[in-house]
Amino acid sequence: SSLRKIFLYRMKGHLIIFDRYFDDIFLDEDRYRYTSSFLVEKMLSIFLPKPNMILILNANPRVIAARKPELNHSQLTKLNKIYKKYCQGKKHAYIVNVSGSIKSSLQIIEDKYIDFIYDE
Repeated sequence: SSLRKIFLYRMKGHLIIFDRYFDDIFLDEDRYRYTSSFLVEKMLSIFLPKPNMILILNANPRVIAARKPELNHSQLTKLNKIYKKYCQGKKHAYIVNVSGSIKSSLQIIEDKYIDFIYDE
C-alpha cells in the first residue's frame, strides 16, 4: 500500500513530496466540496504520517487569480489567511511567496529546504 511505502521511505530518510496533505480537507472545505463535523477525519489524521516540513506556496491574490481564474479575490484572500494561520506555531512550516518568477520561487524553496536539513 502507499501508506506502507511512505513509512518505509521515511524510515530510510528519503525525501517525500506531496502537493496536498490530508489537512487540506480542514483548511479548504470548498475545494473538496466536503462538509462534516470532521470527527472521523480528525481521528484518522492521528494515524497518518506527519510531514517534517510544510511549504505553503502563496502569492498576492491578484497573481493567483491570473493563474487560477476559477477563484475570486475574496476566496483567495480568505485562503491566504487560513493557510498563514495554519502555519503559525508549527516549527517547520513556511509560507513561500511565489509571486515572482519560477526561478526565484524555486530558489526560495531550495533555501528553505537546505535550512531545514541543517536544523535537523
